[in-house]
Amino acid sequence: MTEINFKPLNGILVLELPSIDEKTESGIIKSPEMVKEEEKKTDNFLVIKALADNVNAKLELPEGTIKVGDKVLVELQQANLLEVDGINYVSISYRALLGYRI
Repeated sequence: MTEINFKPLNGILVLELPSIDEKTESGIIKSPEMVKEEEKKTDNFLVIKALADNVNAKLELPEGTIKVGDKVLVELQQANLLEVDGINYVSISYRALLGYRI
């Protein structure tokens, strides 16, 4: 898991967008069906790459319940695109967090 060079503040989470390569590691172009199948496997959960220190407190959860690396489901309508070190992420308020995988 790559680290992000960014520390969000005030209840903000930074999430990694799922990426589906259109080619295999050996360079073969995948069929549209194969790409769609891989998209289904992402299961709409996003991975937390960084979060403000107060996210768990704002959600009234014990400290450390939600942490970097967890998979979460969010309202993407409330997301903002964020670019850090040339990599695209989305940032959301803790209020847009719908749930997390346990």
